[in-house]
Amino acid sequence: MVLVLSLLLVTVASSSGLADITGDATCDNQMSFYADGVLYSGANDNNWRASSSVSIPGDTQVVAVKCVDLHVVGGIKLALSNGIKTDATWKCSAKYEDGWNKPGFDDSAWGNAVLASYNWGSNPPSLNGKASWIWTSGYHGEDLIVYCRRVIVVNGGWSDWSEWKSYGQCKACCGTGRINQWRSRTCTNPAPGPGGAGCVGSSLQFRTVDCFTEACEDRCPANTVKYFPYPGDSRRFCQCDNRVAKPMNCAPGTVWNQNYWTCVHDN
Repeated sequence: MVLVLSLLLVTVASSSGLADITGDATCDNQMSFYADGVLYSGANDNNWRASSSVSIPGDTQVVAVKCVDLHVVGGIKLALSNGIKTDATWKCSAKYEDGWNKPGFDDSAWGNAVLASYNWGSNPPSLNGKASWIWTSGYHGEDLIVYCRRVIVVNGGWSDWSEWKSYGQCKACCGTGRINQWRSRTCTNPAPGPGGAGCVGSSLQFRTVDCFTEACEDRCPANTVKYFPYPGDSRRFCQCDNRVAKPMNCAPGTVWNQNYWTCVHDN
């Protein structure tokens, strides 16, 4: 019996900000390795007693392996740094279907992987005790081309907070006022994958901070109540109290009249 390994060496920079998923993989005989439907390496023939180092993006949702058995028995063995390893939780099929290696593919009709007992000792050494050899139930030569996949449950993570943004107007016409602010974050670092948990907590934060306008000077003397027009809006006015002027709203249909120090009907 001749056993051959598909060598795979993949290094892909992750754009998610998450650490790459790394590990080792092997296949008897020819392996094609996919992450989220992307083929990172084709099949190469080599010694099955060695494994291949793998590195895929940290937000990968599905890892998948196509293995071609050239001889009597076939097998796939893989262990990744996120805890994913070849075991009976994988889904395997001898039938090719479009999209089989992509997120969202319905593998409910596929059988669970069969743990194969081969007299291959502890090979390859890098995977000894870390994973099991898997195949379909036809691992004694019945199924020569096998497709196996494993969904990685990705829980959601928060992005960084955005910059604070103000809403409304500074609650002062002059002097020191208060203004409301908000900031947001999104559950996209990473976004939750199929079956993954969403983010815990609020996507919004609010606060009220000081806002500084021009000095009131003689418009707001100490211990004095005064009124003056709100700049650029006749439906508002400024109420001055002890060196701080606060914007006030006239009733609907009225405008500020400085002569009477009150809001009058807008005729």
